[in-house]
Amino acid sequence: MEPQRDIISNVMRVARKVRRLERPDRNESRGSLRLLRKLAERDGLTARELAEMLDIRQPSLTEMLNRLEGAGVVKREPDQQDHRKVRIYLQDEGRGILERYREQRQQEVEYLNSVLTQQEQQLFCRVCDKMADALEELRRRAGD
Repeated sequence: MEPQRDIISNVMRVARKVRRLERPDRNESRGSLRLLRKLAERDGLTARELAEMLDIRQPSLTEMLNRLEGAGVVKREPDQQDHRKVRIYLQDEGRGILERYREQRQQEVEYLNSVLTQQEQQLFCRVCDKMADALEELRRRAGD
């Protein structure tokens, strides 16, 4: 197998395994977690603001919000100044989901760091940075 293909195959293999670690539950898909993180940063956003920040279509967001609100993860309330707007707020259940996710992620990071020596970690990070820069350059060139 040619080296270029090996590199891409290995990067994709690691990426797939990292995604599988997330083990999304019914309210913990990657998209839902992104939404919850945005609300944790800035609670009370409108659906339009959230859709723009998450770069998703309004109907997709509405479906996600309906599911999360039904599970008590978020709550929609009319804006106090402009009753045409609806603001979305993170509930205690949503905060709990985020906290469990952060704790799980921290344990995974600690374990993965323990598998590599300090020198291997530094090398891995340098290689990843170099690869990310090269991929960005390819993307930039394709746009020219």
